[in-house]
Amino acid sequence: MPVPFTSSTPQWDSSAHTLRDYLWHLEHLLKMAKVTNDAEQLKWAVAYVNANIQDQWMNLTEYKDNKWKEFRERLVEEYPELVAEQEGSVNSLRLLCLRFDGITIHQLSRLLEFKREFMAVADKCLAPPALVHNRELVTLFRETLSSEFQDTLQSRLSITGTIKVDRNGKSRQEDPFELSEVVKHAVNLASKAAQMGLLGKSYCKASESQSRSTQPKIETDSRAHIPISCEQAVHGNEPKLDVDAIHCEINELKTSIQATQRNMQSYFDSLKSMYTKQQAPASSRQQPMGMNIPTPADRPCYYCDQNGHRWMECPEKVQDEKSGLIKCEGTKIRFADRSGIPMLQGMCICECIRKFLPQGLSNMFFGPPDLPQDNEPDTGSVSILS
Repeated sequence: MPVPFTSSTPQWDSSAHTLRDYLWHLEHLLKMAKVTNDAEQLKWAVAYVNANIQDQWMNLTEYKDNKWKEFRERLVEEYPELVAEQEGSVNSLRLLCLRFDGITIHQLSRLLEFKREFMAVADKCLAPPALVHNRELVTLFRETLSSEFQDTLQSRLSITGTIKVDRNGKSRQEDPFELSEVVKHAVNLASKAAQMGLLGKSYCKASESQSRSTQPKIETDSRAHIPISCEQAVHGNEPKLDVDAIHCEINELKTSIQATQRNMQSYFDSLKSMYTKQQAPASSRQQPMGMNIPTPADRPCYYCDQNGHRWMECPEKVQDEKSGLIKCEGTKIRFADRSGIPMLQGMCICECIRKFLPQGLSNMFFGPPDLPQDNEPDTGSVSILS
């Protein structure tokens, strides 16, 4: 048996989901080392775990009694996840589907990885007594694919799929296909999409190389406009193009495109309907019946509150700017000292400028205010009453 903490020892991170791998590795090493004594097996079982897990396992009655088989069964009771890993569970299927959600028709390797894991857990769930039905498995598998992939798969199944029947020779409309049939067609579609992608790349490379040299005359099929003399378009050991297979692929792509177009049109129609419903009440609130909303040309000038011109060309504004009362920067109007202009409701900008003109600017343009002469001046001294 390997010494603890070396690279060949079984590892466990204390997670119940990885306990199955740890026990499998441990039992494999015990078998190779020909360790058959229960006490020795138990000693090695706790040798590769941390101190906390050691205390928990060594406290079990089966460990104290040196019974390896009973100890192994006790671990199944203590860690229910082991049962789910060994016998499968619907929850593990759902988690798997969430992890691979959104597989497209161009992700062949990802689809194959998902298929292997999904079918392994599905077979466990279908073992008697079955935890799930074929219809639920098909739904889980299909919903993991992208919406475009689902539409293409449904079109393929409706054309070439084998509909399952019961003992009486009747089919169920809500559960027409076996899981294996659905998976087979999904993988077939993704494989052909990958082949079309590779052939397309090869053809593009060949076209680029031919464009840089003299191009020989290539016979073409008028139905598909695809080269038949493929020796000039394919390099090395790449496969020759099969015109019939390409026609089949084109028809499948057309079916996929049509399904996608129908879905997009339905989506746009729903958006248009929703937008129309939202705009109708908003328009009725903004413009009641019989009320004319003034256009920008009918509105009075924001600066002087007079009609016939916009505030940018307002004569009052131009005169105040020349006089140095205000400064204009784009759509901003400030006093000449760059201070803000307070605004009062019911007063235009021109009136507010006159009302709140800073004292320094007011003295500069209008002169200092007259001092009242009928009051005694304040000298700052104390009045002496006689």
